[in-house]
Amino acid sequence: MTNVYAKEDAWIRSRLRHILRFRDKRQGLCRRGLDHQRYPNAYFEKLGLISLYALARAKRTSPAVSG
Repeated sequence: MTNVYAKEDAWIRSRLRHILRFRDKRQGLCRRGLDHQRYPNAYFEKLGLISLYALARAKRTSPAVSG
């Protein structure tokens, strides 16, 4: 189940990187990970993007959740 959330998180971040690339007026696709270097996952965390994977993992390990 968490694998699905990790894939969704990766897709969302890639779409955000694409939007940022468009706003910077840079053409083409990033094939060598340059966008990931320019906008790493920590960049999105700093902006307050919530990770579905982290939420699912925290919910599963939370002592408040019974069952």
